[in-house]
Amino acid sequence: MPLDAKPPAPLTATAPPASATTTPTTGEGQTLRQGDSGAEVRKLQRLLAARGAYDGEINGQFDKHLKTVVSKFQRDHGLRVENLGTYGPKTRKALEG
Repeated sequence: MPLDAKPPAPLTATAPPASATTTPTTGEGQTLRQGDSGAEVRKLQRLLAARGAYDGEINGQFDKHLKTVVSKFQRDHGLRVENLGTYGPKTRKALEG
């Protein structure tokens, strides 16, 4: 190696980008939760907005405000769900069905 050459940079592992994180379920769509983003979250925001339940920005971000709105929807509709504030099969059926 020449005296003026720099040693190669060490290799480091990088995590994949978290641009559209969701937790899939089987058969009935994805279970969405705070921190998720993407087209399915935008769809959820639009559905809730159409019912007058969501007044936030339609931006595809499952943030704290959207979690609060989903939780309220679940309580208002008597949905017994394992994780309050997540958009899973029972909540999806109630909102979309």
